[in-house]
Amino acid sequence: MDDDGFSSQEVEELNEVQREQQAMIESYGRVFGSVDGQRVLESLAHDCHETRHSYVLGDPNTTIFNEGKRAVLMLIKARIDLSQNPKMLQQVVAKYKDLEADHD
Repeated sequence: MDDDGFSSQEVEELNEVQREQQAMIESYGRVFGSVDGQRVLESLAHDCHETRHSYVLGDPNTTIFNEGKRAVLMLIKARIDLSQNPKMLQQVVAKYKDLEADHD
């Protein structure tokens, strides 16, 4: 056990998850950093209500559906931002570690 109460296997598993998450974020940057990726992102921004209301008067189900699409777009954009800012990515990883430690 380490100082945080994790076994060496648990620490290695957490580190592996963090490496996989970082690799995935870097993949977002490569994919959406390309010309084709930017074109797709622009299409998603339009289709997923990035700059317009997703609310549909009298139709809560469509509103919820539209907000779900918008949430996915915001997730993609957040990961692209992280991929372009290594310092911010390291801060997120550090915060993740802090949250894990606080959880136990």
